[in-house]
Amino acid sequence: MTALEQSPDSLNVENGETAGTSTQTCLTSEDLNKQQELLSFAEEKLNKLSNRFSKVTLSYNSLKDDNTKCLYYTGLEFPILNILFNKIKQHIPTSSISALEPCEQYLLTLIKLRLNLPFKDLAYRFGISNSTCSSYFNIIISILYQKLKTLIIWPEQEVAQKNIPSCFKEVFQDRTSVIIDCFEVPIEKPSNYLTQQQCWSNYKHHNTIKFLIGMTPQGSISYISNAWGGRTSDKQIVELSGFLDKIKPHDVVLADRGFLIEESLAFLQAKLVIPAFTKGKKQLIPLEIEQTRRIAHLLSGITF
Repeated sequence: MTALEQSPDSLNVENGETAGTSTQTCLTSEDLNKQQELLSFAEEKLNKLSNRFSKVTLSYNSLKDDNTKCLYYTGLEFPILNILFNKIKQHIPTSSISALEPCEQYLLTLIKLRLNLPFKDLAYRFGISNSTCSSYFNIIISILYQKLKTLIIWPEQEVAQKNIPSCFKEVFQDRTSVIIDCFEVPIEKPSNYLTQQQCWSNYKHHNTIKFLIGMTPQGSISYISNAWGGRTSDKQIVELSGFLDKIKPHDVVLADRGFLIEESLAFLQAKLVIPAFTKGKKQLIPLEIEQTRRIAHLLSGITF
């Protein structure tokens, strides 16, 4: 019997089988659509959780859209942070076994400089060992020094005088060359007794290292000395650090009253300007009071 000669019942059975198969296919398609919807929902939730996680963890990428967080941890706005990183990243050693990406090593270092968190704390935050954390810090510090030290420029006298801010010009005409101060960094107690004595700071009541820093009236850093023991006086650092080699005749150096360097500057035909104080006097004369007020106003806008 040919296919055309088959009975209607036979055709109905086959049609029934065909219909059943068709229905089964439709059900499977619906199931797949539901599964796809569930998968899309899960992916969306995962992305939200991932974004939330990146914000609550500490990473280079987490600072991109959070300038407040970036300023807190590094002291820099993210665009500046990124510019500095791009300047040094090609010099950061990398390997397939590096525990952190170069940008994270860089971030770790700036956080240490900004907040002075213990290496153990940073190691926990970045998921690395204490020794690896310390190693990254030392490497990045060396690179930063080598690549950024050229940014500290002592301006030529003529250039500085042409661009002096009006607030300084009103008080000192166009002669202010540099504003100086010393700052101290606490250190661990040295094991060597002589070094302990050299680094002990009576001012901080702690072992410290001390730096002389100079700033132009325009606000740029123009001088940073090498480190000295905390026991070294401001006067000694000025005279021994090489700072005086920068001074030219008629320069004006603005400083706090602790810098007893008037004679050293006078020898170079330069002038020291400090706020007046009443040591050896009953009171200040009106001219000294006004001069001190103006100097204090200028210094109040300067943060080293």
